[in-house]
Amino acid sequence: MSEPIRLQTTSAEVVVTPALGAAVAHYALADGTPVFRPSPASVRSPFDLACNLMVPWCNRVSAGGFSHGGRFHPLEPNLPDQALPLHGNGFQRDWQVVDRTPTLAEFELISRGPGPFHYEARVRYALHGAALTVDLGVWHWGETPLPYGLGLHPWFEKTADTTLQFAADAVITTDAALLPVGRQALGAVPDWSFSGPNGLPVHGIDNAFSGWPGLARLRWPSRNLLLTVESAAPLRCCHVFTPGAGANFFCFEPTTHLPNAHNWDGAAPDGLTELAQGDGLETRTVFTPGPLA
Repeated sequence: MSEPIRLQTTSAEVVVTPALGAAVAHYALADGTPVFRPSPASVRSPFDLACNLMVPWCNRVSAGGFSHGGRFHPLEPNLPDQALPLHGNGFQRDWQVVDRTPTLAEFELISRGPGPFHYEARVRYALHGAALTVDLGVWHWGETPLPYGLGLHPWFEKTADTTLQFAADAVITTDAALLPVGRQALGAVPDWSFSGPNGLPVHGIDNAFSGWPGLARLRWPSRNLLLTVESAAPLRCCHVFTPGAGANFFCFEPTTHLPNAHNWDGAAPDGLTELAQGDGLETRTVFTPGPLA
């Protein structure tokens, strides 16, 4: 089991925990200002960490699995408090260190499962000044082609003046099981429109957005902090989560596909990517913190 690895520049510090899903446990500026929500001293759940990796899919999968290529592939729930399999299995596994310098670290996971998946995943974290670049990729090694998806699950501190800003073409509405049932124009629910800087909804949100162009801005005026999130294609969906007014955190998650894309007809570019043996899917996201203008 690998020990946590620290990346550092004169502007920022990042700590990655390979034994806990190669998740980021700490990302802060040199003056101590947190960029991601700090992890507690005692981590009881992978979601106590600051940024989780989602591979080989993001969010929930319904129906006990999915059909692909004329065959049904069962998937079991992977968390005790969840009725459906959630976020793949990469966030629950021990990753191996394959490269590291004072400002860069790369990790690898080879997984047989969950279900039919047999894959290799790699993640590379690199600090340039205060900016963190995350390159996450997956390569399929099974004989039968399968649909894959990737995403990042960063956690952020939510303050009274926190705002979120990004463009999208629709918000995905859900049922009681948080599975998608349709699309809705952003203007229909003003609390869910983030085309300009908007606070997090008082009553909470756990919804995906389609047609995201890959740019978001998170602002904390009381901390004089702006975080720009830039994701390259195929990360063209995003997910926003916070339980509501009493919560001190929120998540803004770049993803390659919508929730339950395995079983729900989400039109491109919201779908999974079919990979044949040896094929790969690669993503890049850059988090750039700085003062508010």
